[in-house]
Amino acid sequence: LKDFWLGPFCLYWLWQAIYLIKTEVISKRKLEYNTDMMTSLRWLTRKKNSTSYKLISVFGEHNQLPTFVLIQAVYTLVTFLVMPLLWHSIWLHSMYLGAIFIIALANGATYYFHVFAKRYIEEIGKLVSEDKVE
Repeated sequence: LKDFWLGPFCLYWLWQAIYLIKTEVISKRKLEYNTDMMTSLRWLTRKKNSTSYKLISVFGEHNQLPTFVLIQAVYTLVTFLVMPLLWHSIWLHSMYLGAIFIIALANGATYYFHVFAKRYIEEIGKLVSEDKVE
């Protein structure tokens, strides 16, 4: 139990504390002045009609930060539940890594397809408009 959950969860809380000190103490003025700088919380709450905004605001807008930290902690604990299974089964571990690889590959391929297709269409549009000008 200690090896799979307690140690990693303590490291998670250490990271969370350092992150909050950085964003809520050290860089607080900078972040208040420059609202274009994104933090995790700002990114998730930038659209008031989004599901993430509604979830993080469930206890009110003034409690978004503690709610965000709580949701993140629960999510971390839930992901920890799988660790013993992966540790003790080479097959599950291999399938898990394979699934991560396939998802990463699909996301990367989709991204490149959209980016390069958009650039290609823009180039064709430029060539067509140049032909019309001449």
